[in-house]
Amino acid sequence: MNGITSVTNNKETVWETSDVLSDVNGVKINSVITNLRDSINAHNNRNHSNKKHQIILIGDSNIRGYASSLEPLLNSNYNVYSVVKPGSGTNELEKTANEATRQLTHDDMIILCHGTNDLNLKTLKSPKKKFPCTFQNIKNFIMKNNHTNILVMNIPHQYDIPNSPYVNKIISMLNRKLLKLVQVNPHTSFLEICNDRNLFTNHGLHRNKLGKNLVKLQLASSLLIAFVPNTSKPILLEWYEAHIETNSNEDIKHLKTSNRNSSTSY
Repeated sequence: MNGITSVTNNKETVWETSDVLSDVNGVKINSVITNLRDSINAHNNRNHSNKKHQIILIGDSNIRGYASSLEPLLNSNYNVYSVVKPGSGTNELEKTANEATRQLTHDDMIILCHGTNDLNLKTLKSPKKKFPCTFQNIKNFIMKNNHTNILVMNIPHQYDIPNSPYVNKIISMLNRKLLKLVQVNPHTSFLEICNDRNLFTNHGLHRNKLGKNLVKLQLASSLLIAFVPNTSKPILLEWYEAHIETNSNEDIKHLKTSNRNSSTSY
């Protein structure tokens, strides 16, 4: 099933996609934004406890600016701040964890957006060597921070490099491994953000204004849902990428074929 997958408290919810959207700038995307805003407003209008939640966003430049844009969407129980290190890789996560997360509790949450800068463009033949340590570094981070909640965002696709379809298939495979990792760790959640090319800038590395708006709204909705378990219904989203593969073996087959046929070298 194609869809936006969110796993909260080890329970998986799929926001189904009844229709694949080819034009993300069309009417349907506005409907998605409206549905997300309505959900956020509904949560904020409910009676809440006085429990405070510290939310820390940790990542590279893909997470920049979201802390300030999230605060107006959340109620006064949420305090949001960020640790953004442009150009950093997941090998820096352990140091970041020691500095920024030790005071957090199970009433708080880390939002993790990392992995883009781990890409090794010098390796051509082996998909595993494209992101050699990303999975293990994120796994170690999750294990060492089991005193709080962690929301892992999927690694964004990259459209600014040669042979990006080949690399993005590898990223999709890595994201599925991260989803499986989340499913066996009850303090973690997974948020899959749409990687459609039309949601990225012309340069192709970062999301454009529309893409950032969607990320912001999905994050806000996920945060509000995370601390009121078993009371919320999934939002039906009518868009998603049509090309996401569901079979890892088939992915590898396509990667090998792409590799043989590609005339681009790194």
